[in-house]
Amino acid sequence: MQSGDVWSAGYQPSGVEPDSYDVTFTEDRAEFVRHDGTIATTLDVVVSPEDNAEVRRVSIANAGSRMRDIELTSYAELVLARPPPTQRTRLFQALRANRISRQGRAILATRRCRSPAETEIWAAHLAVVEGETVGEPQIETDRALFLGADATFGHRSP
Repeated sequence: MQSGDVWSAGYQPSGVEPDSYDVTFTEDRAEFVRHDGTIATTLDVVVSPEDNAEVRRVSIANAGSRMRDIELTSYAELVLARPPPTQRTRLFQALRANRISRQGRAILATRRCRSPAETEIWAAHLAVVEGETVGEPQIETDRALFLGADATFGHRSP
């Protein structure tokens, strides 16, 4: 792995082939472990059985002899809607959060209710860092600024 390389803790979304890659699914979590040169990443994904909550933990280890600066980015495409009884339309799946605000180091998002009977759905996204950091965390909520103006849904343009 060279300076400036981009990879992801899972195989997607970068599609970069790792030196080694192992995925384990258990009753309470999914674990993605990959090695790229001297860097090892572990992504644990836990979904609460009682609440609509997901927690992701990324651990990074450098087995090399030189120090590395690593920029970690978390990205999500929020869809704040309950799925329809049938998957008749893809348009429904594209209902995005339309109110996003920054609250300190967290991002809060919701979608306006379409009727008074509809329950408001909220999502929160935040990062907690353990260990040494360089600089302050940055938050970007504009998809076009983050992915680029030419980005298509789920893919970055070349």
